[in-house]
Amino acid sequence: TLRSLPIERIVRGRYQPRQDLREDSLRELAESIRAQGIVQPVVVRPSDDGRYELIAGERRWRAAQLAGLSEVPAVIRAASDRAAIAMALIENIQREDLNPLEEAL
Repeated sequence: TLRSLPIERIVRGRYQPRQDLREDSLRELAESIRAQGIVQPVVVRPSDDGRYELIAGERRWRAAQLAGLSEVPAVIRAASDRAAIAMALIENIQREDLNPLEEAL
């Protein structure tokens, strides 16, 4: 299910693989989000306390906070711990950075 969720109802996932989020990179992403919006929704799963646990998209979620957004687009998944771990890892492992020529286009 795709919905717009209040940022404050989303909490960092227990299984987030990224441990080091560079502040300068987050600021750049926040500027992009201010200008273009969030292109790819974050992925969350419902928590027992009425909030949502982040599965994928921690940089987008944090940058959206820096950009002053009150809501973010989110795909809501019913996912076990095992599935949440797999989704978090897959999103980060399968991401391939653009080379300089591709970035220039």
